[in-house]
Amino acid sequence: MAGSQDRVVCDDLRLERFDHFPGALIDVPASELWRHLQGPSLFFLRGRQPRPLFISVLLHGNEDSGWRAIQSLLREHRKAILPRSMLLFVGNVAAAKAKVRTLPHQEDYNRAWPGTLNPDSRSLAGRHRRDRSAGNAFRKHRYPQ
Repeated sequence: MAGSQDRVVCDDLRLERFDHFPGALIDVPASELWRHLQGPSLFFLRGRQPRPLFISVLLHGNEDSGWRAIQSLLREHRKAILPRSMLLFVGNVAAAKAKVRTLPHQEDYNRAWPGTLNPDSRSLAGRHRRDRSAGNAFRKHRYPQ
């Protein structure tokens, strides 16, 4: 997948962005995603209704039921358009590889967003408060309407 023109890496978040769901991922177990994704990734999937639904999976590497549910949904719609557009966030790929909740150097992804009770942490929330990098990354890489 390296060098693919359909993805953008947002350096300040280390977030890959895809404008589709690569077919190769449809049967990949969560623990093997590291072979296909460099880390946290955001997929824009078009649907009949353009306003996207945001879904997050693998915020914890050892909780893969959401990933399996998304794979099942996308298998069902493999040859048809989704009823609604979707922004799919695939979170902790590195912890999924190790089959653990988080790695020792990581913060809990459920606590790493703006609005957290610990805004001075090294998390995305702390960075957002200091330099707005989280918001800037999403503004720089807008999804189609």
